[in-house]
This record gives sequence, C-alpha cells and structure tokens, in this order.
Amino acid sequence: MTAEIQTNGVFSRTIAAWLAEKVNIIWISSDGPPDVQDSYRITANKRPTSAIIAKNIRYLVENGRGMTGVRSTITEKTINRQKEIVEYFASLGVKYIWTDPLFPAVGERTDHQSFNYAVYARSFLEAREYAKKLGVFYGTFLACNFDEEAVYNCRACIPLPHLTTDGYVSACDMALFGNLRSSEQHMAPLIFGKWDATSKTITYYEDKIDNLRRRKAENMPGCKGCPVLLHCAGYCLGEVTNESGDMYGKKPAVCDTIAYLYRNMCGDLPKYDYFHP
Repeated sequence: MTAEIQTNGVFSRTIAAWLAEKVNIIWISSDGPPDVQDSYRITANKRPTSAIIAKNIRYLVENGRGMTGVRSTITEKTINRQKEIVEYFASLGVKYIWTDPLFPAVGERTDHQSFNYAVYARSFLEAREYAKKLGVFYGTFLACNFDEEAVYNCRACIPLPHLTTDGYVSACDMALFGNLRSSEQHMAPLIFGKWDATSKTITYYEDKIDNLRRRKAENMPGCKGCPVLLHCAGYCLGEVTNESGDMYGKKPAVCDTIAYLYRNMCGDLPKYDYFHP
C-alpha cells in the first residue's frame, strides 16, 4: 500500500517521526516564505507557523521513507513572487511543488474575486523554468491533466468516495458536509451517499452517481471544439459547480489560462512523478 497525506505541517517532532516512518507521500500546505506563510496561516492561538513548518519539512525531507512536497495557494500577494517561492522551498530540500490559484470558498461568488489569471500564468511559466535549473518540479493545478489525455477532470467525476464528518459520502472535498447550509445547496449534486449507523452500511444514491459519471469531456456543452478539451475535461468539478451553480458550467478566466499554458507548454509537457495533492 502507498499512503499519502496532505497536512498543514504544524505538528510535534513525535508526529513528524511517525509520518517519516509510515507515510510514503507527504504534502505540506504552505504558501511561501515566512512573511507570506505567517500572514495567511497562523495557529489557533494566533502564533506564526513558518518556523514550525520549515523545521518539519527539513526533518521529513532528511528522514522520510518517501517524498515530502509542498502545495501552495497563489494569491494576489504572491502572484509575482513565484520564483521566490521556488527558491525558498528548494532551500528546505523540497523537490516537488504544486500550486493552486486562489478561488472562492463554497458559497462565495466570483464577482468578489480579483485574481488575475493571466499574470499568474506568465509568472508560473517563469518560475517553472527557474525551478528546472534548481532540479525542482513546479506545477499548477490548471495543468494537472497535461501529462496525458483525460475524459474526466479528476477523481470526483468517477466518483471516488470522500466520507464526511457528518456521515455522508461526497465526490469532492469542496462538498465537506451532507447537511448543507442554505448557501451551500448548489453543492448537493456532489453528495452521493449516506452512512446508516443502525445497519452499519452506506446507502448510495445511484442517480447522483450516474450524473457525476456523465460529467466528462464529451458532455461539456461549453467546451465543444476546445483544443485543450482532453487536457482539461471541463476543469475542476468543485470550483465550477460552486461558482457557476452548474456541474456543466464554465469558469471563463480559467479556460483562457489553461489554453495559454498549453500553448506555451505543449512542446514540453510534464510527466508527473506525483499527482496533484
């Protein structure tokens, strides 16, 4: 068995030692150098986390049984600091970095977001070339299917199960609960099962499973004729559903950016040693 985990990286040496011994692939969620990390991710008692995370990354890189990489969210603050992000994590011994552009939380609307995807893409390509010189992989969620053709964008469309803490089965980690609040009702198509504590079985909603499986490249109405269709397959199910209210909707800024990245990377498409966390 290959064990993989994504964690915020804030834990004791005891836990770090356990992870180093037991887990093959460890992704640390960290957004960059200390000034960035400590402005976004602090502890429950308002303490900075950058020093703790840096110490744990170094320990896991040196002592882990497998790979320790980083997953960073790129924001307006870091959109033009991506080479610096690469350099910082490389100094800690990290060889694999995946990035995600900032996107709205569930229930928020895109018109409140000013993230510039065009600037992100240009800065990403520069950072990617710089990373190669350092022997570091630098990837973007927008290119997660650039390694091969795909009819499904991700595991959520198969769907693979995510057990929620309130006892439901979700297709996507953007649908965190089955008991949805009023602002989250548009995510209901992603909930496809429920745990029955009495019978100790899961009841699956077959109609929702069928609908999720239909969410593939050939059935995306807004993607017909797109030259990047089979390296995107409709983009992220969770983000598109959240922001458009429709599983088959579009996220136009992302569409343009994926096409731009593909045009600039198609002669040098990656082969992923580790998939996006």
